[in-house]
Amino acid sequence: MANKRQRLMNEFILGASVPATEEKDTSETVSEPSECLEGSDTCSDVNRRHPQERWLSIWHWLYFDNEGMFCQICREMQKKNPFTSKTGCRNYKTSTLMRHTKNKEHQNAVKELQMKKSFQQASANAE
Repeated sequence: MANKRQRLMNEFILGASVPATEEKDTSETVSEPSECLEGSDTCSDVNRRHPQERWLSIWHWLYFDNEGMFCQICREMQKKNPFTSKTGCRNYKTSTLMRHTKNKEHQNAVKELQMKKSFQQASANAE
């Protein structure tokens, strides 16, 4: 598990894939059956994907509620993407989170937030 977390962090920071040295953890990769549709009574919760609490320690911008997953940074910077929609992103996969992290719109939001905070700090220091 520690190796998997390190591999994910390396992908996040470096944008490069690091070869896996452990068996694949299948607890997060249970496929959702094709007949599973939103609001369908034919699927049990066991077969459905759901967000993992440990993701919050990896992606600090992430939060989720009953609706879906959201990006705090993109919402604050008023970006338009699945992570800022009313229902949030419901594709509960680490690959989705990695893709969002590499998205230019998200990266611009991070830069904008950093500039905003720097400006606020400079203004406070000038007073």
